[in-house]
Order: sequence, then C-alpha cells, then structure tokens
Amino acid sequence: MNFRFRRSDRLRLTREFNTVYKKGRRYSASGIALWVYRHPEESQLGPRIGLAIPRAYGNAVQRNRLKRLLREVFRLNKSQLFPGIDLVFSCRTLMPEAKYQTIEPVVKSLWKKANILSDSFSRP
Repeated sequence: MNFRFRRSDRLRLTREFNTVYKKGRRYSASGIALWVYRHPEESQLGPRIGLAIPRAYGNAVQRNRLKRLLREVFRLNKSQLFPGIDLVFSCRTLMPEAKYQTIEPVVKSLWKKANILSDSFSRP
C-alpha cells in the first residue's frame, strides 16, 4: 500500500474546484463542509482532495494545522475511496482542539454520509 501524498492526489486548478462546487453535492458535519463530485466516466485517477479554508477560520497557524490534519486523514485513508472522486473540504467555524483523533471520525462520517467509502459504495 502506497501512503504517499502526490501531486496527482490534489486539486490544483480553479476550474477543478469550480467543477466540484457546481456539479458536486455538499455534506456537512461538526463545522466541516465537504463537496463531492464523482466523474461520470470511469477515471483512472485516484481520489483527489482540495482544501478551501477561508481566512475567517482563525489565524494562519490554525488554518495550516487544519489543512495538515485533513491532508493526513486523506493520505492514510484514500485507499478506502474509489477512483474518480474529487473532494473539497471547507470549514467555517473554529474547531477547538483540532487533533487527528477528533478530525478523522468527522471526515469518515462525512465520507459515509456521501456514500463514497468502499464498504458503503455500491457499484452499478
């Protein structure tokens, strides 16, 4: 199993983010919002993540910590997601005590709600 976080695992272009916002669905839990877009064709790309944490979320230290934690949760659990899925995370309210142990269950519950985990996703 390869746990690297590569360039191909990220959404980088504005048009990629806009596609997820316009064509994807939004889910939220515990102050974290998740937009999910499934590519209609079978994509050979793995799941990709984008982070859109606004300045309203605390200071730079708090924003960067949240981004590091979200990337780490994605990196360690991306094998549970199916390919061809784009995810964009955002957070408006400040999460007290942002730790990996508090972020991971929230992210996994969002993935379960979005029906993109391998054990809850049914292939047509």
